[in-house]
Amino acid sequence: GSGIIKGMMGIGRCEDEDKLNAFELHFIYVDPDYLREGIGSEMLQFFEQKGRERGFEEFVIWVLEENTMGRNFYDKHGYAFDGKDKIFKRWNQREIRYVKRED
Repeated sequence: GSGIIKGMMGIGRCEDEDKLNAFELHFIYVDPDYLREGIGSEMLQFFEQKGRERGFEEFVIWVLEENTMGRNFYDKHGYAFDGKDKIFKRWNQREIRYVKRED
């Protein structure tokens, strides 16, 4: 309602070879001035809602291993590390995959 952009995200079909029937949160960003106001939770709910509307039951998020705040956030929302990792080439850092499945 304020017209101020407080965050942004990219969503779509997961391209991981073993998760082609999953919906992925490609990126999410909340302006640091607006952290801890529930914006990230609302964005995550929107992501999952759009995925369900498109028939997906599994959701994927790649997060930098060092991003403790992000990992805690995803844990809180029912996501879990599934053992998969890769190197994020742009920053040469390890990413780990979090997955949530609705049954």
